Amino acid sequence: LDTTCDPASENLYGSHFNGHYDTTGFSPLVCFDGMTGDFVKGMLRPGNHYCSRNIAKFLEPILKDYKRRGVLMKVRGDSGFACPEKYEVCEKYGAIYYTKLKSNALLKRKFEELLTDEIIRNRESVWSSFSYQAKSWKHPRRVLGRIQWNEGQLFPVCSAIVTNDETCTSEDGFQFYNGRAGIEGLIEE
Repeated sequence: LDTTCDPASENLYGSHFNGHYDTTGFSPLVCFDGMTGDFVKGMLRPGNHYCSRNIAKFLEPILKDYKRRGVLMKVRGDSGFACPEKYEVCEKYGAIYYTKLKSNALLKRKFEELLTDEIIRNRESVWSSFSYQAKSWKHPRRVLGRIQWNEGQLFPVCSAIVTNDETCTSEDGFQFYNGRAGIEGLIEE
């Protein structure tokens, strides 16, 4: 899943200014098949719509069809899609999701608990998995965590992905999530 910007004249109906892209246009919501690169579905939306707006309405017919055909669907999206509506529709149809989470005070504390003096001294990468519940969620969900030291940086980069995949390792979950970078190229096409 992703959203992008489709620039258009401000006089065109539905065209609005999008501060993230600093331009006027539309904000299409798109879904691609990560295995084949095939376009699955798109929805043209006004340029000022946030990524996750109408996500359940967009995803439900796709997930319903895949479930009817007996196809396992894995849904990945960036932090703009970190919303309970997406998780709930995926859970309803048995789809597995991997969604990046934005950093917040509670997640920072979780990561700080993982950092020992030895890890800091040796600049070791740390993989973890823990239960977490955001205020907007009805129940706790599994979060995959990664603490990574990048060359030349004083502090580590801490990343979190929420998933309902109970079997994957943190490394495998991040590897699958990072495959969404290939979809960025498809969007540009």
